[in-house]
Amino acid sequence: MACAVSFALLGLAQAQPVTGPRSVPMAFTTGFESLKLNQGEHLGLVGGSLLFEAAPGWWLGPAVYGAATGQRGGFFVGGGELQKRWQLHQRLVAVTGVFAGGGGGGGAAVGGGLMLRPALSLLWDLGGWQTGPSVSSIYFPDGHIHSTQLGWILALNDRFAYQDWRRAGQLASTHERSGVGFDRIGLTLGRYRVRGTAQNIDAVGARADQWLTPRFFWSVEAAGAAHGGADGYAEVLGGLGADAPLTPLGLPSLSLGARVSLGLGGGGAVQTGGGSLGKAAGSLTWNLSRNAYVGLETGYASALDGHCRSRYAQLLLGITLDHPFVTTRPGANSPASISLNEWALSLQHVTRASRKTGGEASLETLGLKLNRYIASDFYLSGQAHSAYAGHAGAYSVGLVGAGATGPLLPATMSQHLTAGVELLVGAAGGGGVNTQGGAIAQGMAWLGWRATRDGQVKVGVGQVRSFHGGLSSPLVELSWSQSFGLAER
Repeated sequence: MACAVSFALLGLAQAQPVTGPRSVPMAFTTGFESLKLNQGEHLGLVGGSLLFEAAPGWWLGPAVYGAATGQRGGFFVGGGELQKRWQLHQRLVAVTGVFAGGGGGGGAAVGGGLMLRPALSLLWDLGGWQTGPSVSSIYFPDGHIHSTQLGWILALNDRFAYQDWRRAGQLASTHERSGVGFDRIGLTLGRYRVRGTAQNIDAVGARADQWLTPRFFWSVEAAGAAHGGADGYAEVLGGLGADAPLTPLGLPSLSLGARVSLGLGGGGAVQTGGGSLGKAAGSLTWNLSRNAYVGLETGYASALDGHCRSRYAQLLLGITLDHPFVTTRPGANSPASISLNEWALSLQHVTRASRKTGGEASLETLGLKLNRYIASDFYLSGQAHSAYAGHAGAYSVGLVGAGATGPLLPATMSQHLTAGVELLVGAAGGGGVNTQGGAIAQGMAWLGWRATRDGQVKVGVGQVRSFHGGLSSPLVELSWSQSFGLAER
């Protein structure tokens, strides 16, 4: 499955030569279906995928599924999806596909965590978006979940615009917005005060924003528990926000804002019921420079059908990647330049994962990474990994950090070999793995071979260690990364 999604990303560059700005069809798909578990229990599952047309009729990309109703809040599975689309009529499309990924949570009987989901959908094209019914089968080969059900799908069509990554640092020949390219990203450090208890949960995560207008933006965020006895808690949300600089008060570098978000959360014994979660908050942002900022957000989080109610405060440390409305900001005449970015899919083997029941055992995870280079040999990285084997279903990891890379040999000897190191911190838990609170650090050294014009195979070795629990293990990683350029101002 990892290889399949990797080759989907490879197709972005291989479908046509990249000598200037290019784009490929892209679709964001979401849907809902109700699984039937043992003893008549139902689990309402929401899915989301970001798919690219790698070849005519063939679509691939990353996907995630999570519990939204029922009793399994915190159930998440991440992986990749492959689809074949058939044009039956001018407006009617049949879609056959299969998802494979790893995860679990919410006490669901997922075994090692591997989930397979073949599906068939009929979508009616309404111009720019498509919708229709689906039938799917969800199966955990190493667990006790096997359910066939009907669902409903919504797909929004777009295009992913990209540039030749070898031109990183040069001026772009277009100002076209880079698909779903985010305008700013940041590390989040939050604390939740759960109502009715003395429990404080510290969470670490990441948030990405894209401006819709000079004042309004949409965002996606993900976080996991790093301290407070709730290791295994995770959340993924999407939101809408507004931000207004305090220019009339003579403070143009400061801005006040507000944001509402809705998504999924649970695990770590946090009582989110079926998993649906909402947030509302106010914020204060200080722009340290044109491309760096800090923010403070405080508000209220609530499970929609569970007992969890919480006040929270969150510190945001971020960088600005793009200025899409430059005519309303300083530097209005700044031209667009090309930045280097990488998608990567990885398989990790953790050799000795400490278990809460005692002893150690190996486990396997599937991961998705996004690397953004801020210099030719230095990158920022955001990563998510979930277990699919090793009797650790529901074990998930979220990491943020940085890496450095360079050629392994002089260019006269080889232009295909590279090497690098990276250091990341984040949160992990679930699946009976002993992370005690959830905070972890991971270091890795890797060697890469550029197998294609834009694709690279990497092999890495490293160490993962929890700050407070017994997890301390070597790990080995095999990954495929795909390079692409984005035009940013």
